[in-house]
Amino acid sequence: MSADQRANNLRARAQAAEARALQAQARTSFAELADVLDNLGPLAYKTRATRQLSLRAAANAIGISSTTLHRIERGDGAHSHSAALILRWLDTQKKESTA
Repeated sequence: MSADQRANNLRARAQAAEARALQAQARTSFAELADVLDNLGPLAYKTRATRQLSLRAAANAIGISSTTLHRIERGDGAHSHSAALILRWLDTQKKESTA
């Protein structure tokens, strides 16, 4: 590959990276929050399964009923208060796993 081809390749990769960065900036924090909320059930289930926690144990740690956690993990949605509690629990679990 010639020096010109390498330079062109590098420029093209830089332009692609810049385009991806602009797309990321175009997403609002609200869109990111919506993505997290859309995936709240699977996130909670994956974390619970990874930690080998029963539904009841995880629900107690979160501060919600096991019925509510089961419903959310199934994808039935969550009230804002329950979602906030789960998000805080997920954050705690993430911090504990990296400590």
